[in-house]
Amino acid sequence: MTLLRFAIRNVRGSARRYAAYFLSSTAAVMIFYLFASFVFHPDVAGGSIYGAAAVGQGLVVCQVLIVMFAFFFVLYSSSAFYRTRKKEFGLLQLFGMTAGQLRWLAFVEQILISLGAIASGVGLGILFSKLFFMSITELLQSDIPVRFLVVGEAVRATAAVFFVLYIVVALFTLVGVGRQSIIELLRESRKPKRPPAASLWLSILAVLALGAGYYMAFTGNMATMLFTMIPIVGLVVFGTYFLFTQLSVFMLRRMERNRGFYWKHTRILSVSQLMFRMKDNARLMSVSAVLTAVVLTAVGTVYVFHNDLKQELVSTTPFAVSFEEKGEGVRRVIDPRVLEELFLTHDVALSAETRTVLLRAVSVPSANAGRRSEVAFISESAWNEIVRALRLGEKHLLQLEPGETVFGFPFNQGAGAEDPTRGERVTFEIAGKTVSYVSKGTVYTGVTNHQKLLWVLDDAEFAELAELVPP
Repeated sequence: MTLLRFAIRNVRGSARRYAAYFLSSTAAVMIFYLFASFVFHPDVAGGSIYGAAAVGQGLVVCQVLIVMFAFFFVLYSSSAFYRTRKKEFGLLQLFGMTAGQLRWLAFVEQILISLGAIASGVGLGILFSKLFFMSITELLQSDIPVRFLVVGEAVRATAAVFFVLYIVVALFTLVGVGRQSIIELLRESRKPKRPPAASLWLSILAVLALGAGYYMAFTGNMATMLFTMIPIVGLVVFGTYFLFTQLSVFMLRRMERNRGFYWKHTRILSVSQLMFRMKDNARLMSVSAVLTAVVLTAVGTVYVFHNDLKQELVSTTPFAVSFEEKGEGVRRVIDPRVLEELFLTHDVALSAETRTVLLRAVSVPSANAGRRSEVAFISESAWNEIVRALRLGEKHLLQLEPGETVFGFPFNQGAGAEDPTRGERVTFEIAGKTVSYVSKGTVYTGVTNHQKLLWVLDDAEFAELAELVPP
């Protein structure tokens, strides 16, 4: 019998022992293929679906995370599995198998399982890709559905990435195979295990790390997510590892010391066995939990970013249709009456309509910081009219005195932050004249689709500046 046939029979005979490793690897391959099938999909690559490119970029990041954690998961699980087979390897060497043949046998077994996992993962990915495409279409709220296709590039990319990953893992795990003597391999299963020990401080640290990580994730938003994502992942991975290696064993040790609980029924056996199993499989379980969490978090992050971007777009550009005319009373872009006729023709109901005069100016930086930037002045009455039309709430209505101004910032993320402009004197240049005002602070809301920074002025002072500006 050749080594290849022997490896095939060995894999078949050890199907139960390989089941958990095989299914976990298959799941990782399937998820990677689903993401890759969307990234390489012709509709996404061709740009025919709005917003799909941004989601695709997020899924590429998810794929990188999946491969990284899949590598450590497969490495730990393979190493743990080979440790349990030391007696088997000792018997094979006893029957005349050399160390090189033993390594080749283990390598072939690893490749056979890997090929099976890749084939099964890609097959399941193709089976569930229609459901995945439907979910992405619903997420994007696109009128154009993502077509069901077996994306060849995704199949090739998935197979290549995971085949290389499994080859590298197999080479890593085979380093120690065949190096121990036959006596050491046969005695491995008879060595007494030391009672598992756990540290109280590391257990507390696990709780604190997990609590801090989940609190930051729960209270985060789009503005803080980019800065807190890496600390959150680090804290959760750190806490999850010590949750399985320290906290779980510590809790079981506490149960063991409670005689009223420990000596009843079969708990003396179940708790003792569970304690050793938790300690032996802690790394594997922690990596499995982290891999699952990374996949779910990555998908959730893409969903949150997409939803927040949509809300941010509505906040910063509150009007569905807008146009800007440079000049007063001109019709270079379009006549408003033409727009009204188009709306009537297509049964588009107007919920709000405003016509606002803005004055272009340039902010002058202070002596300490800042730089010149284009801004626009808006009158107090025009600002309040838009706030009422958009129903933004009474808190956004302004009442200014001469010499005062308010900065209108269209983004919402700074609402809870300290206002850097309050009480400062700000200076501008407009129509060859330098003017300065005292800032009353910042209002965080968007009232126009105008891309320049808005400063609100008292009506009388706005009218004076308007006289200086050419028509």
